[in-house]
Amino acid sequence: MLLSKLLAPLGLSCGEDLEITDIVYDSRKAGPGCLFVCIPGSAADGHGFASHAAAAGAAAIVAQRPVEAPGAQIFLTPDTKKALSLISAAFFGEPAKQVKVIGITGTKGKTTTACMVRAVLEAAGHKTGMLGTIGAVIGEDITPLPNTTPISYEVQKHLCRMAAAGCEYCVMEVSSIGLKDDRVYGLPFVLGVFTNFSEDHIGGVEH
Repeated sequence: MLLSKLLAPLGLSCGEDLEITDIVYDSRKAGPGCLFVCIPGSAADGHGFASHAAAAGAAAIVAQRPVEAPGAQIFLTPDTKKALSLISAAFFGEPAKQVKVIGITGTKGKTTTACMVRAVLEAAGHKTGMLGTIGAVIGEDITPLPNTTPISYEVQKHLCRMAAAGCEYCVMEVSSIGLKDDRVYGLPFVLGVFTNFSEDHIGGVEH
């Protein structure tokens, strides 16, 4: 996809328009023609690896602050986590416009509720995918996920797979950390379900 189309949701424009091969947020996965998004984190900050991504062939870098990345076009945006979500949605063709997404959040009961909602929709004749603790579920195929709600790039990728498989709906477990971390930023949910809130989600690590 052209770089200009990926930057459009961020309100940014580019000089030389390029064909972008992939969106990458881990410099170890960077390759020729990719767009690298610098994601800040407590363990590792992607801004410190922009030069590594450029050396691996990244054509463009999206960052929150100035970085050194010789050979790559650099674009600054206030929040790269939100930017990754919007860019990923554009890269995968806005799959949530084809698949209706139902989000389920709360301390307990997300998986059970998601399975029940999916079962109801399937029984009513609507092909339905699921994202959550069980994994990315499409029919009988289950792809493991690293988190209940994965990073936005993975969310959009699996929604794209569901759209290609003919799913009408996706039932998604949306963890509180996923919400806090902007992993579903900009995602147009058609319905939201809140189960409960308990002390398990109150503390220094959570909220």
